[in-house]
Amino acid sequence: MAAVAELPVLPGMDVTAVLIAAVATYGGKEPIYLGPGDWYTTGLVIDVDNTELTMHPEAKLHMVPTAGNYSVVAVTAARVRIRSGQIIGDWAAHLGTAGEHGHGIIVDQGADNCLISDVTISECWGDGIYCTGNTERVTLERVVAHSNRRNNLSIVGGNRVRVIDSDFYAAGTLGALVGTAPMAGVDVEPNPDGYDVTDFRLADVRVRDNRGPGLCLVRANNTQTTGVVRDLLSTGNLQQGIQVAGSGATGAKMDVTIKDSQVQGNTLQGINIACPGFRARDVEVLDSGDIGVYVTQPTELTDLTVRLNGRSGVRIDTSGAGTQVSDSVVDHNGVATHDTYQEVQIGAPGVRLRSVCAFPSATAPRTRYAFYVTAGTTGAKLANCDGSAGSQGTVVVQPDTVNQNFGS
Repeated sequence: MAAVAELPVLPGMDVTAVLIAAVATYGGKEPIYLGPGDWYTTGLVIDVDNTELTMHPEAKLHMVPTAGNYSVVAVTAARVRIRSGQIIGDWAAHLGTAGEHGHGIIVDQGADNCLISDVTISECWGDGIYCTGNTERVTLERVVAHSNRRNNLSIVGGNRVRVIDSDFYAAGTLGALVGTAPMAGVDVEPNPDGYDVTDFRLADVRVRDNRGPGLCLVRANNTQTTGVVRDLLSTGNLQQGIQVAGSGATGAKMDVTIKDSQVQGNTLQGINIACPGFRARDVEVLDSGDIGVYVTQPTELTDLTVRLNGRSGVRIDTSGAGTQVSDSVVDHNGVATHDTYQEVQIGAPGVRLRSVCAFPSATAPRTRYAFYVTAGTTGAKLANCDGSAGSQGTVVVQPDTVNQNFGS
């Protein structure tokens, strides 16, 4: 194993030239090892296939402050492995005021079958990790990214990106410093007219205490966003727990499912669905400051538990036509003091509810109704639903609402 500390350099030095030489000499042949201590770089490009960079858990690779764009480490070669250690950006000491592209690790075109594991990335001017290009099978495993100025993780291109057992917290916050939007824990967002993000997977991922959304999913012009999220915990974020955006994108496709997840204690909506092509199954949405699940584009919601949110539990507005909700429990919402909310509010045509139970709290603060179909809304159907009375009643329907087997 090639130990950078033996080359020779001392902690506290700029090791850029040494690391570049090590990649050229040892890349694809034997692992490069960076020992404990504070090290500095103006940026390392790993451009040799099969390179392995292993850092001691107490190795801290800092970005030398700059005024421009940067990557502390950029990967442009196949089958690269980066293991352990800490990568620290220059946010607090950045020499410029413009831009947002100063990243900890960039996984770029050519970095197929790349693995990043057990690495902590923080304090970058842009993102902690930025995945782009038509890359194949990039895996992030047990990574921690926190306190980066824009996002902790951005996936803007790639096929079969896998993010496993990882933590993303406090995006957009570093002491008194405030970042730049979207400040998401994880942002899956193809660049318009750029690369697709296809068949991605997030599994056992935790997004918490970010200044923006916990998880942001975006459909962009002339791109595809497809994948599965499971076992997500999104909590304590200052905007939505999950934000789904991009309804105005043209030539675009989204096909994303989230399942077996919990969204809890976020400041705005638990889940805000503002783009078609998103589905949720077996998700708990709890303790949001605003609406639990806010739907403004068609979606499918199955086996949800929506409870103790500040305003309505589930609200489906006009452009959410055709939304389907099934086998779900919506209860004890409206915990804000305003007596103006419903457990389930339907304001879009053609909405279908099947086996949905809605139970307002028995005491204030509470919602007005279990189910409320707003005036002028057509084609709603409630089948096998059940509910109890809120402050003003159990159900409000419109003349053409199909209300089958509703128990009160």
